[in-house]
Amino acid sequence: RRKEWATLLAAASTFRFPGGESLVEVLERVRRFARRTAQRHPGQVVIATSHADPIRLLAADALGIHVDGVHRLWVETASATSFVVTNDAINLMTLNERLGSRWRR
Repeated sequence: RRKEWATLLAAASTFRFPGGESLVEVLERVRRFARRTAQRHPGQVVIATSHADPIRLLAADALGIHVDGVHRLWVETASATSFVVTNDAINLMTLNERLGSRWRR
């Protein structure tokens, strides 16, 4: 593992990917996306896909977990996480639902 990995896990809010965004900046970008999407599609269900960290950041934020604690949440590969987005808040509804469990006919 790279030495940066220890910083990412210990103090995620201070970490910046080489040549890229900090996790705080990623969270701000994902919040903007969620709010903008909710405004464009009021009352509708919207499906968006992403890598694990943006989902984990938004879920942690909705639960009041600081960016430094984001890695306490696990986001499974090919899982579904759902949010309800209003003008006032982004609320976590489900985390890590597997399509074979809830959605099986």
